[in-house]
Amino acid sequence: MKALIYGLILVLVASHSFQNDLQAGHGKQLNVSFSEGRLSVRFPDAENSLNICFASCGVNQIFAMERFEYYTSSSDQPKSAFNSGTDWIGPYFVRQAANKSENIRQQFTGGWHGSNGDGTGNPTAFTKSTLVTANSKQVSENFSGVCDSLKIEVINHIQGYDNNNTSILKETVSYQVNPNKQIQVHVKIEALEDIVIERYYGMQSVNFALFDSVAYATPNSKINAAPVKTDSRCASNTNLNSIKLTGKTSKHFTKLTIDTSVGLGSFEHLGENLPKAFSASYGKSYFNLVNGKDLFLNKGDSVCWQGTYEFQ
Repeated sequence: MKALIYGLILVLVASHSFQNDLQAGHGKQLNVSFSEGRLSVRFPDAENSLNICFASCGVNQIFAMERFEYYTSSSDQPKSAFNSGTDWIGPYFVRQAANKSENIRQQFTGGWHGSNGDGTGNPTAFTKSTLVTANSKQVSENFSGVCDSLKIEVINHIQGYDNNNTSILKETVSYQVNPNKQIQVHVKIEALEDIVIERYYGMQSVNFALFDSVAYATPNSKINAAPVKTDSRCASNTNLNSIKLTGKTSKHFTKLTIDTSVGLGSFEHLGENLPKAFSASYGKSYFNLVNGKDLFLNKGDSVCWQGTYEFQ
């Protein structure tokens, strides 16, 4: 009996110490809860708070950014909330290298995209593992607390459009979530066999009703802007590295910045006269990482890209 009581005390002390370690930060902190498969991250802000939920999404049940909730003051009820409904990290036109055929229709696999090339049909991908760490300490479900930083690593296996039974691509998505309303993203793409990636946008956004304008920019200046609800593209590819969504009435913005010095962010697989960034009238904006120049990967080869989402 004494041994049992002593063991319980050790567990309680360890748990208390762990919580103290998580909360022993400085300045602004993230409020995190992880329950029933949903990871909720609320960013600190006295006037306009944002809560982003990560969960299993779409027909493939990929663990990704699933819902955005915007709050004012200290209200418990969001002023506005939006389900993603589609990808923030892009799907693929990918096939086995030995399987080129004019009779096989290109279609997207991975992300939210099923065997019909959209959000329907049979699954074309699955999340193999998810690892969540707060202040460098691993957390599991039924966790609630505050921390200075949060990292989420998601490993997905993805099929080609030419084969609905075999995973040919391994995708590792790492999110570094910071209290300043920034999420740094690093994506590693590894070939599980010889493959060809024919189209891949990578970093993209879901353009909620908060936004009415999209701008394309370099590190130092705006290139051009257009209404969100139209098809548009960057007017110049020179030094382009960011897409910015703004709302004149809502005062919100979301900025996507890709690191042009790393991996696919260099746009080496973009064909002539194609834009590095573009938007569609149905409410999405995209970088154009692989389009016009096929990317061949032998089994075991990998490529990557990285960028930052900023929300205000």
